[in-house]
Amino acid sequence: MNERKFSYMSLGTITPAQIDHFLEVEDSLEHLRKMGSVWMSPDIAIEKPTIINPDGHYGGVHVVLSKKDLPPGLPITRGALGSLKISVRSFFAQVGIDIVPDSISLTDEMLNDLGTGGKTPIPVDIVNHGQRAVELDGNIMRFFWVDGLKGLRGPELLRTIQSGEFTVDGVEGEDWFLGGYEQDDKIANPDKGLCVVVRLKPQKYYAPYAPEPIKKNNTLKTRDDLADILKPIPPGVRLSFEISETPRIKVGDGIVAVINTGVEEQGQRHISSPLIDSGSDWPIRTETLEGMNNVEFFLYRK
Repeated sequence: MNERKFSYMSLGTITPAQIDHFLEVEDSLEHLRKMGSVWMSPDIAIEKPTIINPDGHYGGVHVVLSKKDLPPGLPITRGALGSLKISVRSFFAQVGIDIVPDSISLTDEMLNDLGTGGKTPIPVDIVNHGQRAVELDGNIMRFFWVDGLKGLRGPELLRTIQSGEFTVDGVEGEDWFLGGYEQDDKIANPDKGLCVVVRLKPQKYYAPYAPEPIKKNNTLKTRDDLADILKPIPPGVRLSFEISETPRIKVGDGIVAVINTGVEEQGQRHISSPLIDSGSDWPIRTETLEGMNNVEFFLYRK
């Protein structure tokens, strides 16, 4: 432990609190890597119904978490919870809701309650990228973690596609291709592929402004629930937030796909709704900012 602290202190500008945080992250990653390639939590509910206005950024909104919602044995620390990623449930993502963790605001009391098995409200930040207010209620997100070092790459990625475990309708090289290290790099040698890049359909959708907030009908499937809410973006209208769709994608029972949420040069990115579950076999709805034309799927074996 002293040697690790010394290595951070040698940088000269890091505070003791930052050192502790780095060590917490290291310890949590060491634990998570022993669990395999993928971990996903059950659905996580918001503490109470909350209306998020369009273009609003809300800090200190709380979701209710318990120890059973976390990886077994994970240290209950700010660094450990900050190591987990968030995936917004599809309905709320498609109407513009983006959720990011707020591990810095976790109090010692919250951590202690989690550690003893209690149901604990913890803070998250929420953004509404859409044109209309949304009422958040019930299950709104999941935590997840994937080991980037264990993603399907190169020959293993190629075999996964050739076997039909992950397929994309359309023409290879036009509707989809294997991506490499460079943006829009079409792999000449498929043995070096890192991800599957999928072109989005040209039609884009949005939820137009209306005075009443959008509410989820929990008795309907997401697409049915959104059928009367999402409308085509009119020709010539440019919106920062867009809903689009991929060709039909099949994700085998042993595969989990994760959409890249990294920010591109012009600020384009997919919001925090990247998880595609095993067994999916339909066009995937995407939620993107600043005009993305394709998305990258990284694949993991469960």
